[in-house]
Amino acid sequence: MMSHDQAHPLIDAFLDGELGAVESADFEGHARQCRQCQDLLAARRALLERLRRAPLRYPLPAGSERRLLASLPAAPAPRARRMLSSLPLPAALAASLVLAVGAYWAGHRHGDSRLAAEAFASAHVRSMLAEARVEVLSSDHHTVRPWFTGRLSFAPPVPELAADGYSLVGGRVDYVDHVRCAALVYRAGAHWITVFVAPNDSGWRSGDERTREDGYQVIRASTGTFRMVTVTDMADAETRRFVDRWLAAAAG
Repeated sequence: MMSHDQAHPLIDAFLDGELGAVESADFEGHARQCRQCQDLLAARRALLERLRRAPLRYPLPAGSERRLLASLPAAPAPRARRMLSSLPLPAALAASLVLAVGAYWAGHRHGDSRLAAEAFASAHVRSMLAEARVEVLSSDHHTVRPWFTGRLSFAPPVPELAADGYSLVGGRVDYVDHVRCAALVYRAGAHWITVFVAPNDSGWRSGDERTREDGYQVIRASTGTFRMVTVTDMADAETRRFVDRWLAAAAG
């Protein structure tokens, strides 16, 4: 008889019809006797039904207008305007152009960073609402890592962090911030963690960054060969601990 710990990660795969006949029968046998799994199945089915009936048009998220306006180039400061007015016309035009380009790129980079964080947070949330969070369901990196062969042009690191309290659930291929990438899914208690991985030359922004987007931690980091973005609803310190453990394991 399948135990609850074995059955719980299979709920989405069961609902999606991805289990084999034997495994599906074992899961159903357990679910008939497990009140917790029955409640989870009922809640997941109700969620799927609401999603199927949901309208396809949505209003812009709160704060979108503010973030858009904040990303636009700012007007030159009063002191800069006084300096420009004292210059000869050709020099003033050149200086104005430099200020405008600088302001544009400053706002453009800030806007790009914010939009990228939104994209990763949205991809994480979409996966939480999907019938199956992963395409390959396994806690063994020897199963998950080879699965990406032929689906991606690179082999992502797939650290197992169960000893640190983070269970590998599986992985999928995703497309985020204009890049086809690996999405590794972990679980820590009631918290879900998605790690998006792409090569260094993928075009994702480099360097370490931390952003909070709609209640989710979005942390960007690099392993030297890969760039990774972690999204989760865990607390700041615990998210940082996970990222540090993941990077150390991926580098090793």
